[in-house]
Amino acid sequence: MDRFDATGTLNLPTGTLNVSGSVGNYNGGNVSLSGNKLLVNGGGSFNLLASGTGNGNGGTVSLDARDADLTIGTAAGNISVAATGGSFAAAEDRSLWLAGFRINRA
Repeated sequence: MDRFDATGTLNLPTGTLNVSGSVGNYNGGNVSLSGNKLLVNGGGSFNLLASGTGNGNGGTVSLDARDADLTIGTAAGNISVAATGGSFAAAEDRSLWLAGFRINRA
């Protein structure tokens, strides 16, 4: 699991963290972001990708911000998440774990 923790604010850059499966039949990866606040800097959104490929399952994304609200979406300052299964019917979508904050949908 890729884990990023901060005791205060976890500053996230505009752009994408991609832990998806590579070409073929692979499961998506797992990523965890934790801090008192999750703050997206740079005027864009922060995109988390943990999708499976082929007949692989989607991965798991965990977000934990103890002292702040969070907006899920694609606008500036938002966090977007994708953890879908691959292209075959055997693949499964996976989990998004949210803790410690109110969720706003953009």
